[in-house]
Amino acid sequence: MRWEPADRAAAVAAIWREVLNREAVDPDDDFFAVGGTSLAAVKFLAEVEEVFGIDVLTPEDLYRGSTFTEVLAVIEANSGAAVEPSAALGPSAATGPTP
Repeated sequence: MRWEPADRAAAVAAIWREVLNREAVDPDDDFFAVGGTSLAAVKFLAEVEEVFGIDVLTPEDLYRGSTFTEVLAVIEANSGAAVEPSAALGPSAATGPTP
């Protein structure tokens, strides 16, 4: 399976919103400043790994750069082509991988 860049960003935004119980994501939102705890970080990391099927984000990555844009950039760097984070920040959920 291969995730298209826009789908990847939408999936990360959906996980972010779910874990942090937020309706929308701003590119400059900091995971910990908007309510993320260490427990939420563990859940976020597990969800990202489950969705992408590979270890694309480590705890160190999340703590080193915890804005949505930084997190997405790390995931993109470890997954393939980059995508503009604003393309996926609305309340819609990810549709899944493309074949």
